[in-house]
Amino acid sequence: MDNQIKEVKVVFVGNANVGKSYMRKKLLLGPDCGIPKYVATLGVEVNTIEHNGYTFYIWDTAGQEKYSGLTAGYYIKGKVFFIFHGNENGFKTPEQWEEGIKRIVADAVIFHIYEGDDVQDVLNDLDTYISVCNNNA
Repeated sequence: MDNQIKEVKVVFVGNANVGKSYMRKKLLLGPDCGIPKYVATLGVEVNTIEHNGYTFYIWDTAGQEKYSGLTAGYYIKGKVFFIFHGNENGFKTPEQWEEGIKRIVADAVIFHIYEGDDVQDVLNDLDTYISVCNNNA
C-alpha cells in the first residue's frame, strides 16, 4: 500500500437507543472513557478517526423516526455502513435499514453490530474493509 492517506466515509445507522453514539464516542476517546450510554443524536454528528493509514469519517445518524427523512441523504458517498441492532421494536428492522442503504449505495460494505459488541469489533470490521481494499488495488 502506498503512503497516501485514504479517506472513507463510514455511516452508523439503526433505531434510537442502540448504541451508535456510544460507539462513536468510544472510538474517539478510547474504550475505557466514562460516558453516558444514551444521549439522543439530533440529525447527525461527524468525527474522524485515523486507523491503519486510513482516515475514517464517522457519520453517527439519529435513529428517531422524526429524523428518518434526513437519514438517506447521509448515505451519499458512504463506503462502509454499520447497522446497529438492539432495539428491534424501533420503527425499522435491520433488514429495512440494509435495503435503504443498498438503494442509494449499491456497492456499500455493510457490517452489523450487536448488543455486546465493542470498539474492537468495529476496528476489526474496519481492518476487514482495509484488507479488501488492499487486495483489490
